[in-house]
Amino acid sequence: MRIFITGGSGFIGTTAVRHFLDLGWTVCNVDLVAPKIEDQRAYWVACDIRDAQRLRAALSDFRPDFVLNLAAQTGADQPDLKLEDLDTNMDGVEALIDAIRAAGTVKRTIFVSSLLVCRNGYIPQSDEDYCPPGAYGASKVEGEKIVRGRSGFGEWVIVRPTSVWGPWFEHSYKTFFKMVQRNLYVHIRGGKDLIKPITFVGNTAYMFEKILTSGSNLVASQTFYLGDYPATTVGGWADTVQRALKSRPILTLPLWPLRMAAAAGDVLKRLGYKDPPLSSFRLQNLMTGGDYPLEKTQLVVGPLPFSLGDGVAQTVRWMRERGELR
Repeated sequence: MRIFITGGSGFIGTTAVRHFLDLGWTVCNVDLVAPKIEDQRAYWVACDIRDAQRLRAALSDFRPDFVLNLAAQTGADQPDLKLEDLDTNMDGVEALIDAIRAAGTVKRTIFVSSLLVCRNGYIPQSDEDYCPPGAYGASKVEGEKIVRGRSGFGEWVIVRPTSVWGPWFEHSYKTFFKMVQRNLYVHIRGGKDLIKPITFVGNTAYMFEKILTSGSNLVASQTFYLGDYPATTVGGWADTVQRALKSRPILTLPLWPLRMAAAAGDVLKRLGYKDPPLSSFRLQNLMTGGDYPLEKTQLVVGPLPFSLGDGVAQTVRWMRERGELR
């Protein structure tokens, strides 16, 4: 099997490239930046997917059976972004579809979208029920519409991952692990322990594999949510991290000091500090659950290879190897 992965040098892409190499597939990673892992450089082609001519040449030369489109501009926590600032999520999708059509070898493509095609916590009533909270989500809506509106490029599947975490992550949930170790993460007194839609990155890559290789009647022209099952809660996840780290038990506090800390984090971000321990966006994310429909995903994917405890143990080990945890 031959798979062409766009954005394979990023967080999810790094694990996806390793997953498919371990399966014995032939892999090509197209990305603007070099891979995070030195031994993945042999599979890397430097290319911006908005460069239609170069992308078409790379895809036609490789002649893949499958495509996994992870390339994207992010910015979910940047409210000042405008739609035109996120053209990779739209023009890049257009260019990729044109390149796939020209190559003529691709059986199926996964286009990775986002939960933020709808506001945080809103469960869509249909695949085209949209209410994006900002420009990033709106750019992903436009990307989905492009996929659904085009034809003649083989089968397509849209996936909306829940919160992805694990080795090679860069911000956000990496900070969550550090906060738990430093006893800075707290449970909210009187708050409901919400179902947290998350997926360990090793399971995410496994779900990609199963969706790419399942029968057309099960997956073609459909939208899947990618989340781990059984579901966990924010508190349950934090407690699992705390036990793996052997850190002090997590404290319980009222909400008001957390809101103050989040406001301070917002100020730090405006002053140029990239990764404060807490911000209003992160606090809202932690306080917003969601029981997204995973039934189709479970039917296609079956049992997941990694439990919550497995994922936490791998992540703690990876962070310790890099000196990011004691």
